[in-house]
Amino acid sequence: MSPSGNKIKVLIIDDSALVRRVMADILSADSMIEVVGTAPDAQIATRQIRKLEPDVLTLDIMMPGMDGLEYLERLMKSHPMPVVMVSALTQRGAPDALRALELGAIEVIGKPHTTVREGMEEISISIVDAVKAAAQAKLKKVGDLFLKSPEKYTADAIIPKNPPRHLGGHAIDPLIAIGASTGGTEAILAVLSKLPVSMPGIVVVQHMPGSFTKSFAERLDRNSKLTVVEAAE
Repeated sequence: MSPSGNKIKVLIIDDSALVRRVMADILSADSMIEVVGTAPDAQIATRQIRKLEPDVLTLDIMMPGMDGLEYLERLMKSHPMPVVMVSALTQRGAPDALRALELGAIEVIGKPHTTVREGMEEISISIVDAVKAAAQAKLKKVGDLFLKSPEKYTADAIIPKNPPRHLGGHAIDPLIAIGASTGGTEAILAVLSKLPVSMPGIVVVQHMPGSFTKSFAERLDRNSKLTVVEAAE
């Protein structure tokens, strides 16, 4: 359900009529979701958003005229709302997926195959779960994530100034753990980009497809003073 307790209203944006129909069938099969409309391009999508007031958008990347990433960027600056990117490009190219997350998308998932039944149930579950998670997101305009946090939420207020150095007779090193679910990538970037290089070890757990984690770690490394690497077995 949406935060208001009603069904989650979804607008599907994709230039393929077949994909729009498949997406509508997948989402409408869930009793908590209502597909209120579809749009083949950004121009029609804008009119539909004003008319239908959806809770969540699903948005393709490759569209005629304005592509999905450009539309997402404009939307988040003028009218922030939960967006799930559903595109074949997110399967092949992590850079497009990470760019979508950077611009404010809650989740990026692969587009369902319209001619292959294998794996359809799994991707259908992923799409429904992503839409439900997006409906719970509280968004701000691009840049608001980097506003100064209240003093009570700073690291100095949370981490003890003199943390214990021993546990059960064994010496221990301080370790900070950060966990984020769907849509948390930009929050993690906002936090890590403000931390000094002298921080103790940090472990980040982020819910995202495994094919994106290496690129995400590289992006965090480029945009912070810390050395960030993908965990390996």
